Amino acid sequence: MRSIGGKTPRRATVIGARWVSIVGQTLAVAAAAFVFDVQASYAGFILVLALGAVINAAFAIGLSDSQRLTDGQTAWALTADLAQIAALLALAGGVLNPFAIFLLGPATVAATVLSSRSAILVGAASAVAVVALAIAHLPLAFADGTVVEPSFERRLAAVTALLAALGFVPLYARRVAVEAFDMSAALAAAQMALEQEQRVSAIGAMAAAVAHELGTPLATIKLS
Repeated sequence: MRSIGGKTPRRATVIGARWVSIVGQTLAVAAAAFVFDVQASYAGFILVLALGAVINAAFAIGLSDSQRLTDGQTAWALTADLAQIAALLALAGGVLNPFAIFLLGPATVAATVLSSRSAILVGAASAVAVVALAIAHLPLAFADGTVVEPSFERRLAAVTALLAALGFVPLYARRVAVEAFDMSAALAAAQMALEQEQRVSAIGAMAAAVAHELGTPLATIKLS
């Protein structure tokens, strides 16, 4: 199955977006350390971010900036993003971390650019990550000794909300993307038909002018 419109993102777009994501995640970790006094495994954060940077650099090797990724390559890139986000959240509160909302990102992007099968796979991986983070994660701890470890009910509520969002947001984004592509294709077809009609009209007008010129007495004298 092809992606929407048959086109996947260019390599430069995916690589650039992943660098922005890594920089943003690094800033979030720095804010947790120096602004909010979160006590966490910062060595683990650094390891995850460094691994993400290495994977992104390796992913860029051998491809030109203008080359479009295949459906499978794009799916793997989004899955790598998901794994990186999940690993960072696992070290800092799991699904109760405010940044857990970013788990929706890869699935939403997949829904707008990938084939149905690949989009479903990325969405399913996102759902698995949400459930896993509710079960296995390190609690949020602060410098004053406060440890945030929510009850089972709160974790269940967070998981339910994220799973509901994973079921709605990507689907809505895909429908919008499909409709936008259909409208763009219809407009392109209408413009092509109009241009063809204009060319036919121009040729007809030119033929009529030539016939009129050849039909005049002066033209007959010139031809004789």
